Formats: sequence, C-alpha cells, structure tokens
Amino acid sequence: METLETYKDFADNSYQYFMFAYNNNQLFNEMGAMAQNICERYLKHIISEFAEPETDKEAMEKERALRTHNLRSLIHYLCKTMGLSMPRSLIQALHSVNGFYFSTRYPGEDSITLDSEDMDDCADALKQCKAYVEELIEEL
Repeated sequence: METLETYKDFADNSYQYFMFAYNNNQLFNEMGAMAQNICERYLKHIISEFAEPETDKEAMEKERALRTHNLRSLIHYLCKTMGLSMPRSLIQALHSVNGFYFSTRYPGEDSITLDSEDMDDCADALKQCKAYVEELIEEL
C-alpha cells in the first residue's frame, strides 16, 4: 500500500472507499460524515501546500483553517484570504454536505438519517471538489 503523506493523499484514499460503496448502492449514514471530511481534506490540501502567511496573524489564520471541520470556513479562507475563485456550483455542493460530519454520527436534535438523494448530493460534492482541487494544483 502506498504511503499517505498529504491531505490530498488521505482524501484520495477515502474518496476511493466512498465511491466504491456508493457505486455498489451502499447507503450508510457514516458516508455523509465521510463525504464532508473528504471535501475538508481536499480543501485543506490547497491551504496546507499553497497558503504562504507573511505575518504571525496570517499564520494563526492558516492554522485555524487547518483545524476546522466547517466547509464554509474553508471556502471563505480559500476565496477571501487566498484570493482563489471557486465555481458557484461547487460552493452550493459543499454547502449541501456541510454539517454532515456531526449530524450523521451522533444522536440528538440535530441528527439526521441520510437517504439516497442525500448520498447523490455527497457523491456530486466529492466529484466537484476533487476536480476543483486537481485543477488548482495544476495551476498553482
């Protein structure tokens, strides 16, 4: 097995696992959490590898971004702090899975049970996010 060293390496590995389950018509709530986490790792890869803080404050902002589980925060960092553009369709797809990391894994008033439509949204978000990151890597 190959060595996993970067956020993207881990994201690619989990992406393959998710898509294998999805393409074999598996439907488990954990897949929602996994989808959000994979998107996080793809976006964090760009931040980790390409954000170049120039001040202590900027270094702290980068570190905060790398610790969050909130896709909105990562989108904001990429677009506002790093000045990258992101397609509106990707932003909407990421918003559709944001929050699954907690709401699909723990009981409580915010917990949800995913259905096949939700899983389609997860797969779409993953495909768009992976493609976006791979394009950015080529550009940067």
